[in-house]
Amino acid sequence: MLGWQMAHAQTPAPKAKEPPPAVLICGTGISPHYENIVNELLDSLKEQAVSAKIGEGHDLSRSTSVEKAKEVGAGSVLYVSVYVNERLAYETRMSVQCINADGTKLWEEDQKGPLMSGSVSSTVNKITEKMKKKLKAHVGKPGLPTSKPNTKAS
Repeated sequence: MLGWQMAHAQTPAPKAKEPPPAVLICGTGISPHYENIVNELLDSLKEQAVSAKIGEGHDLSRSTSVEKAKEVGAGSVLYVSVYVNERLAYETRMSVQCINADGTKLWEEDQKGPLMSGSVSSTVNKITEKMKKKLKAHVGKPGLPTSKPNTKAS
């Protein structure tokens, strides 16, 4: 009897189930740039009360991303496509498409790299910061709902 009580005492309590994310961030791009950009976008959205989660992998099609969103209960997908040219900063590109759970594109934002840049990381930082500002304009609107009621994005 004592053995059962000890084993029972060491069993962790079940965790409360996390609510499903409102937005699933998926897409395609080359490591480590893609992961760095997606992590920055995720942090920015969370700061603005958007419930978001990063999908697994970094080479997913849009249709696979929408299916994954349905699996986790997300209402929309931010499909991030990143191309980093390590020699020509102005050829670096990022596209973010917001797609609802039905697969319908709600909106899209594009960002090109600067004409010149001192380094690849500087180029990636510049396009990421500009994209965060573009996404901020969509917070609280279709595709990027906030978890705080009656809160306006500034």
